Amino acid sequence: LIINHASANINLKGILTVAGNLTITAGELDTDSSNYALTVTGLCHVGGGILTGNASAISMGGLLVGSAGKYNATSATTTITSEDATGYAWDVNGTDSFDNNDGTVLFDLPASMDSHIRTGQADGANSFHNLTVLLDAAARWLILRPNAGTAMTIEGNLTISEGVVYATNVAHTLTVDGHVVVSTGGTLGHVDHTGAYTFQSLTVAAGSPAGVFIASEGVTKLTGETSGGYAVDIASAATFTHNSGTLQIGYANGSLARIGSGVNNLTINVAGTAGTVMWVDNTAIAGDLTIVEGIFRAYNEVFTIDVAGDVSIESGGTLSHAAATQALEFGSLTIASGGTYNATSGTTTITGK
Repeated sequence: LIINHASANINLKGILTVAGNLTITAGELDTDSSNYALTVTGLCHVGGGILTGNASAISMGGLLVGSAGKYNATSATTTITSEDATGYAWDVNGTDSFDNNDGTVLFDLPASMDSHIRTGQADGANSFHNLTVLLDAAARWLILRPNAGTAMTIEGNLTISEGVVYATNVAHTLTVDGHVVVSTGGTLGHVDHTGAYTFQSLTVAAGSPAGVFIASEGVTKLTGETSGGYAVDIASAATFTHNSGTLQIGYANGSLARIGSGVNNLTINVAGTAGTVMWVDNTAIAGDLTIVEGIFRAYNEVFTIDVAGDVSIESGGTLSHAAATQALEFGSLTIASGGTYNATSGTTTITGK
């Protein structure tokens, strides 16, 4: 189906299935306020003109939007099922070529297909709202590439149901304003990446194969928590590869942190000295623990913590709780003026590592 006339403003009056490609060179195709479903088995190419999705269920075998075109996305789900001849499942160009309408884009790609996404400007334009990745196998990959600049932004949530997702350039940043969930069979990140990651929260699931998060060599910053109260929740059988980077928790409302033994450096830096982050389960930190501001304590006073490196408590920071009874072990302990260490009634061991 080809639409190529500036005066062609076409509103659907029923469900439309295109067995091949949909090409819009000029004019507009609108799924109507009745939200008729649109399915394109082949490639959808909006080189010029507009495709408007309203709240329709939309499925495409790849999307290409030129700098003169625009996809006004459905507020429901856009499902991408294949890619173009150059290996892009999604390629959005221009400075205002994609309005996400707070909808979800789902990449549900077939067997043995690795692919690329190109979208997003330096100012955040053309960004996804919710992004869900469901590839055919845990080893298949989807690479994120901004159209301009070095930042990839997702305004809502990132859910990796299966497959590997990472940025195309090791120094590119990834910001997810909502929550990041890496499910069974999913992987987020790459071992040589240095760009900063910023998420509201991070959840990595167990299962077979377990979810995997490969942290940046730089900083992974968490700014919120899930509805269950977790800023970070790494299942005991999941994989957190610290990559010699730093995990920073910057939100505290009695937030929970289940990190197991995967974290290298951990920084607690919340707004206000009474803000609390609580570690869940026995916890081991391979590098240093720095408490800039706020309280870091165990959720249950039987949960131990072992910090191989240095523990630094800055002014306004507090470590542990007055009722602590468990064993605590640090490589060294430095408490600045205005900082507090509530020693356990058990044993605090300084190893001098």
